Amino acid sequence: MYDNADLAALIQLNPLVRGFMPWNAGTLKPSAMSFILQQVVLFNLRSAVECGSGISTVFLASSLRSIGGRLICIEHDPAWIERTRSLLASERLSEHVELVHAPLEQMRVGDSEVMWYARASIERLLDSPIDLLLVDGPPAQDPRHRTDRYPAAGFFRPALHTDSLVVLDDVSRSGEAEIVKRWEAEQGLRLRTFEALRLAAGRLGRVGLLY
Repeated sequence: MYDNADLAALIQLNPLVRGFMPWNAGTLKPSAMSFILQQVVLFNLRSAVECGSGISTVFLASSLRSIGGRLICIEHDPAWIERTRSLLASERLSEHVELVHAPLEQMRVGDSEVMWYARASIERLLDSPIDLLLVDGPPAQDPRHRTDRYPAAGFFRPALHTDSLVVLDDVSRSGEAEIVKRWEAEQGLRLRTFEALRLAAGRLGRVGLLY
């Protein structure tokens, strides 16, 4: 069920909202999506990497197209990639998005054992600066995989700069809340938690402006 902020966001996101774009429990809240798109435009975030694909990929791609930007989206599920590819094609956004298939593999990061994207599939993404890193994957609903999104900030750290925006979804869950604390301590990120949006967002070494 949507709250008032989500309903307002759905109205604001029109006309991108289509009948084939339902939100579900695993999707960014409409109000959270609206917040991220505002950051893209306000701060001219032209180079974006998204961990996890879906409806958010379509919205991001559309916003980036409007400012001459481009999105790289990482997804572990081949079937979900095809579904996202179809959504992008229907909105004529395919040329603005690169979909990268990266299967999940078990790895140890620090003192954590996690399932994360195969590094061999995504190492080349570190060759270019990243203005926006949106972490909404891999799936982490299962308590056994509660910190599977932890490697993202450390892996992409070499491609981030002081004006890069890092966003983590689902911070209402204990795993993501723990990840926020670890990223701040280990990666120099200054993250602000937006409880109503269920996300945390911030930059390297400074709070910066977030609307």
